[in-house]
Amino acid sequence: MSIKVRIIHLWKPRSFENSKEDITIEMVFMEEKNGKIQATVKKSLIKQFVRLYNEHQLIVITNFGVTQNNKIS
Repeated sequence: MSIKVRIIHLWKPRSFENSKEDITIEMVFMEEKNGKIQATVKKSLIKQFVRLYNEHQLIVITNFGVTQNNKIS
């Protein structure tokens, strides 16, 4: 399965303990039907992805996982 998306917002939250360390890469995608999807790159994978993506870039994503967000705000 694959999906074509545009990165409409990308940010890297920093660690409270070390302000030079990214804890994730957070992105908001817009898919072909104008739906929005939030995506997270886990800390363990940041080095593989940090230089690959930029805001406004069009990308095709394959082999992704979808999980439910159970956070209570």
